[in-house]
Amino acid sequence: MSRKPKSDTLSPIQHRILTAAISHPGHQLARPGDIKPPTYRSALQALRRRGLVTDSVSEDGSGRRSAAPVLSEAGFAHVAPATLEVETVAKPELSSVRAPRAGSKLDRLVAMLARPDSAGIDELVGALGWLPHTTRAALTGLRKRGYALSTIRTADAPTRYRIASNEPHASDTAAPAASEIATVTEEATR
Repeated sequence: MSRKPKSDTLSPIQHRILTAAISHPGHQLARPGDIKPPTYRSALQALRRRGLVTDSVSEDGSGRRSAAPVLSEAGFAHVAPATLEVETVAKPELSSVRAPRAGSKLDRLVAMLARPDSAGIDELVGALGWLPHTTRAALTGLRKRGYALSTIRTADAPTRYRIASNEPHASDTAAPAASEIATVTEEATR
């Protein structure tokens, strides 16, 4: 049985390790703080097998020898063109908030979370018609969009969620949602 040849692509972790070594003096590899040691060790072994990393042996004043992983010429050639390309790409600003489409359920969610009294999962589920796990996923999605979502936990009440009232959302600039129109119409007929 023949094996498939391995692809020439690097995993994202391997790429980050090699890219960081390019800017390091002597092209020495160092574990990024957000990569766990076992993951770093396995990525380093894979890079050694591919010949992209070698060990540099050095002696200190006491006669001890230590080996440190460094970027090999093949590793430098493999990552250097991609590094130059990555540096020229503009990164999006994380401070910008992507507002949802006006009148959408996500827009209604943002409007409910912007209220001063905040909103609980049960209220959101009832108003939006989503299941609880879908509602929680939407809250996570809002965080990824850049909204500052805070949780309010008390001992006797369920958790409530709120976003800062100064966060923009589509209903601020567009027509009011259908539920808001119904409320306004009811108040006007009284």
